[in-house]
This record gives sequence, C-alpha cells and structure tokens, in this order.
Amino acid sequence: MKSGVKAITKMSAVLIALVIILAVVAGYGWLRPPERVTEEVPVQATLEDLAKKEGTIVIYHAIDDPDMNNIIIPAFKKLYPWAEVKAIGMPLGTLTTRVISEYKAGKVSADVIIAALNAFMPAIKEGAVEAWKNPMEDLMNYPTESRDSNNIWHPAYMVPLVIVYRTDMISPDEAPKSYEDLGDPRLKGKIGFSRPETLGDAGVVFAHLYGEMSESDWGSLMKAIVANEPVMTPSTSDAVQKLISGEVAVIIATVFDYMSLKKEGLPVEIVWPQPTIYVNSPCYLAKNAPHPNMAKLFIQWLTSAAGQYALADTGRPPLHPDLARATVLAGVLPPDVKLVLACSNNLDFYENPGKWGDKFKEIFG
Repeated sequence: MKSGVKAITKMSAVLIALVIILAVVAGYGWLRPPERVTEEVPVQATLEDLAKKEGTIVIYHAIDDPDMNNIIIPAFKKLYPWAEVKAIGMPLGTLTTRVISEYKAGKVSADVIIAALNAFMPAIKEGAVEAWKNPMEDLMNYPTESRDSNNIWHPAYMVPLVIVYRTDMISPDEAPKSYEDLGDPRLKGKIGFSRPETLGDAGVVFAHLYGEMSESDWGSLMKAIVANEPVMTPSTSDAVQKLISGEVAVIIATVFDYMSLKKEGLPVEIVWPQPTIYVNSPCYLAKNAPHPNMAKLFIQWLTSAAGQYALADTGRPPLHPDLARATVLAGVLPPDVKLVLACSNNLDFYENPGKWGDKFKEIFG
C-alpha cells in the first residue's frame, strides 16, 4: 500500500514539473502560433517587369526598313504589346561611325545595334558595346561558333557568301567551283565583286582565304585574280547590277542576292564553295544604353526561337544553324556543304581592319 501511494506521489511530482516547464515555454512564446505577417514580402522583379518600367527601346540596324518595320517589330510586339519600339536603319558604315561618335560624346541614343561583325568591329574596339551574359543562348543550345565567349555579341542572322553566275554567259563547266577558282584565267574580264579594301563581302572572302593558305600561295592567288581584270564595285549590290546588265558573268554575292535574282527570272545559278563562309550579323547591347532592360529583353527575344523565326521570315538565315537549314536555306543549301564563320581562321581581320584595308588597296589598286 505504501509503495502504491509512493508511486502516485512520484507521478504527481512529475506532472507538476511538466506543467511548470510548459508554462515557462509558453511564456517565451515558443508554442504560440506564428503571427500574421502584414508587411509585403519583396519579390525579385523579372526582366520583363524592369523593361516595362522603361517602356521604350531604340534600335540601330542595317536591315531593310520594310523587313524591320513590317516583320521583326510586329513579331516582337506580339509578345510585348506594351513596348514602344523605334528602329533606325542606316548603311553599315554610317551606323558604325554614329555609334562611335555618340559613345565618345556621352550621348548614346541606341539601346540595341544589329550589324555585321566585320563592319562593326571599330565600334567594339572603341568600347561602345557592353558585355552581357544572355541566358537564352544556353537555353537554345547555340553551338560554339554561333556565340561569343566574351558575351560582346549575340546571335542574330548569318549572310552566306556564295558565287553566282549567269548560265547564258558561261557554262557550268566553266563556272568556278570554289573561291580560289576566281583566279582561273578562263574567267578574265568576266568577274565582279565589291572593292576588297572596303572590307565588304569580297574583302571578307579574301581575308578568310588568307587564313586557309600559306602567305606565298595566297599572294599568288591575289595576283591571279587581279590579272583577271575584275570589275570592282562600291558594294555587292552594285556587283549584282553588273551581273544583271551582263557586264560580268560571275560575282561574289550573298545567298539573298541569288534567291532574289532567281525569283526575278534571271538565268543564274549558285555555287556553294566547300566550305561556304558566312558573315556574322549579330546584335549588341549598347554601352550606357538609355533603356538597358528593354535592350536585354529584345536581345533575349531575338535569340529565342520566336526571334530567329522572325528573322527567317525576312529571308535572312537565323544564326542558329539548325533553324537556318530548316527555314531559309531549306532546299537551297546542299546537305553536305559546311558553313563556317568568316575569318574565324584570321581574327586579325577583325582586330586590325585598317591594316587589311591598306593591304587590299595595295593589291587591287
């Protein structure tokens, strides 16, 4: 009996101790339900949120105005109808000079620039563009050659450089099969291309060949091309006009030129050298852009599938090679032809454009 009473007493003491502990705990509020939070918890703003606050974007470009205004901008505004887009088109030389002068004067107007890498390199060297890691390039799985490891330029579209000839002036057997064949004596007086010292399409082709050949072999090829008395024009567009008029039978041109001539019914054929080089026409984020978040949003869109398809709708092959082959180049580009970035084997062409302009001027006069 005593043992039972003793056990009850001991249990009571334990219960009393537990009650005291719970009271202390409750006093500190550990068992109280959490109080309702009345303050707003901050949420990180998305790029679109930040862009909306800016609302406007200014784009400098060298794309045809109808293509930019009637195809590319409407496609962008379909996703972002609130965006105010001002696109200013101009020749490449004018564009590069304007970007440099505005940057040096501290009066930057452009947010995004779309321009060929070879022509825009002086502005890059002046520091007029800003590096930015674009996450879309990883999401779209762009190959190494279609993106910039320094994040200075971002994929837009490519311009394959081909050879176009008139079938009513020379036979397929006489037609050149490669860029090097432009030195074939049978083509004397029949060739046209843009003046190489302007570093346009012909200059890009010849500078790329420099990276493929020995110095002596390249020099011999240049002499052979000069000996063929080529008709040199201010631009590739002018060379196309020489082909249309019949003043020349063979030109260095873009795939766009060929497709346009074919559509117009001119008797022309295309030669895809192996490999075929392409000029990279990317987009850039302007340094000190007035609307940096709008610029990033546009670049992110242009490098996405939606933006690349919009470029394809203008007839420009997207820089994403899979999309290029599936759209603009479908049925035109032979499956076995490899496309390579122009002068990826001769970076000096991009880094020292003045040197190459002088070199070509000395060779071609």
